[in-house]
Amino acid sequence: MDSSMNGGMFNQNVLDALIEPAFVINERNVILAVNNSWLAMPVHGGERLPVYPGVKLQALYLEHSSFLTGASRVLAGELPLYQEERKFEAKGVDVESQRRLHGFAK
Repeated sequence: MDSSMNGGMFNQNVLDALIEPAFVINERNVILAVNNSWLAMPVHGGERLPVYPGVKLQALYLEHSSFLTGASRVLAGELPLYQEERKFEAKGVDVESQRRLHGFAK
């Protein structure tokens, strides 16, 4: 068996195969993994997002209560999906983004 098919490496390869920025959280809202698209996503000021394993989702989205409320409902099993669109300005450029949070059965 190819060594990349073993456990965590396989999971990371699958996550990295996603084109959109993505992260995996556990039931305590702690980020377990992020994909390469997440790492490459530009943020304000031209910075890049660092790796966040161990950080709680709430710490990243303190100012975005609607997303946190939606995320809590998905994690509680009340919604299968939460999605919102956002428009903001970054470095003088109008940016549109979407956030989606999918729930998965345990």
